[in-house]
Amino acid sequence: MYYLLSEFNNTGSSEIAYSNLLKQNQSKSGFLILNEIENQAFMHTDHKNFVLITSKKENKILVLKVNKITSRTSLKELQNVSKEITAIL
Repeated sequence: MYYLLSEFNNTGSSEIAYSNLLKQNQSKSGFLILNEIENQAFMHTDHKNFVLITSKKENKILVLKVNKITSRTSLKELQNVSKEITAIL
């Protein structure tokens, strides 16, 4: 699993960055808005190779990515991890 936490100078900058990430992914199959994660979040996966969860809170963006989905990969648990981390940002 890979992760990236980006902190911006202000919420406006993080909103622009999140909006760009959203636009890059929303037209692809396997895209889903995650309403249960605090603030703004989405997931993109092909259900075979990768899963990407991106969440934004205030001036921070968290990206979690698994590059190879296996039988032990849980999309729901990855969502839970993202939710827990986002809550404490």
